[in-house]
Amino acid sequence: MKMRQAFPRILLVLTLALATCAALLGAGAASSSHPVTCEVSKNYSTVSFTVHKWLVFKEEGMFRDYAGQVVYDPSEPARSRVEFTVQVASMDTRNGGRDGVLRSEDFFAAQKYPTMTFTSSKVAARPDGSLEVTGDLRIRDVTERITIPVRYLGANSITNVGQLAGFETTFTIDRTDFGVIWMEMERRKTHAQQRSEHPHHHRRGKGGGGEMTRRLDAALPRGHKAQYRNR
Repeated sequence: MKMRQAFPRILLVLTLALATCAALLGAGAASSSHPVTCEVSKNYSTVSFTVHKWLVFKEEGMFRDYAGQVVYDPSEPARSRVEFTVQVASMDTRNGGRDGVLRSEDFFAAQKYPTMTFTSSKVAARPDGSLEVTGDLRIRDVTERITIPVRYLGANSITNVGQLAGFETTFTIDRTDFGVIWMEMERRKTHAQQRSEHPHHHRRGKGGGGEMTRRLDAALPRGHKAQYRNR
C-alpha cells in the first residue's frame, strides 16, 4: 500500500534588503571594478514559504531569524557570491501548535538541526538582466545542489536608515529530498507494509491441534496423554 506525503513541495520567497551597500549607489555602480559586500538587514527583509496542504489549500509562514552576506559585482556577476543562514526554530505559521510539530523530529528537527544554510558556488548573468545562482542548500543533514533565479531590485540611500540594496528570489523545493518527511506517516506506512508482507497464519497439525499435542506429550511422563481441544 502506497501512502502519499501530504505537502512535499515548498515555495520559498526571499526578499532581501542589504545594508551598507554604498558602492551600488549612483550612476557609476554598474562600472564598479570591485565587488561590494553587503549584510542582510532583518528590518527590511522577508523569508517566507507557502505549502499546498492536503492537496486542498495553501498555508503560508515565515522565518523570523536569519543572517547572510552578499558579495555583489554588478560589472562581473561571476565574481559575486552568497552565504545565507536561517534559524529553523524561528519558523512562524501563526499557529503555535503547528509550529511545534514542524520544529519536532517529525519534520525539521530544529533542536538537532538548528540551521538551514545556502552557500553559492556559481553566479551567472542571464539575458534578461537577472542572475542565476547555483549553490548548496543544506536542510537537516542533507545537502543538495540547486540553482535559483535572483533579481536585483536596485539600490538607494534612505534618510535615517542608510544605504540599502534589494534582491529577490522565488523557488520551489521538495522537502522529502532533504529528509523532511512526516515521520508519523512513515511509521504508518512501514506498519502497513509489514502487515502486508508478513500476514498472520494459524497453522494446525493433522487431527486438530496435532503440533501442540505432540509438544505437550513430549513434556509429560510416559503413559500420560495431553488433553487438547481446538476452539
